[in-house]
Amino acid sequence: MMKKNIFILILGAIALVLTILAAIGPAKERVCFDKVCFKAELAASDYDRARGLMFRKKLPEDSGMLFIFKDEAARSFWMKDTLIPLDVIFIGADKKVVSVFSDVLPCENDPCPAINSGGGSKYVLEINAGLAQKYGIKEGDGVKFLIPNFSSFAPR
Repeated sequence: MMKKNIFILILGAIALVLTILAAIGPAKERVCFDKVCFKAELAASDYDRARGLMFRKKLPEDSGMLFIFKDEAARSFWMKDTLIPLDVIFIGADKKVVSVFSDVLPCENDPCPAINSGGGSKYVLEINAGLAQKYGIKEGDGVKFLIPNFSSFAPR
């Protein structure tokens, strides 16, 4: 009887450790290029896409925000109320980089200048300024989305 209780305690402890590791483990949402992956905060609702990274004072170096749209179209972004310089990477439905805008500075005057994709874009990734150059991210590069249920993901 005592061996059975010890066994149950050990199994419970293992289950607890596995649960904790799953909770603190790496982010499930990632956007990957040839040399680097970024933890991705998803902006799929109209509200999240409109707000983006506004008012953020910092962004971890290994993180970014992935904007997901319902369709592929020419996109324009601006840096109104964005406090940190960013690299903006436009990505087509085929998961290839359409264009990269490096070191886009926060907007200081209204109206803010727009950044145009220069082609059809279904996704846009914003990361800290200088990282696209650091990791050699360029037009035509392939992108992998490591996002659970991504194929069934529908913007809201």
